[in-house]
Amino acid sequence: MVTIVQGEIYAVFETGETLLRAGDSIVDRGNRHTWSNRTEHPVTMVAVMLPARC
Repeated sequence: MVTIVQGEIYAVFETGETLLRAGDSIVDRGNRHTWSNRTEHPVTMVAVMLPARC
């Protein structure tokens, strides 16, 4: 799970992208992804990673 604390950033997936702003959270379930900061301002985000059950 990632929560945006300050700024804005795009979460880019194979199927599309989502703009995240301060206060937004997203859960990535092992999908291929990347981040794209399209502004001149820094982004602060908090990430929590937990193991998946098999």
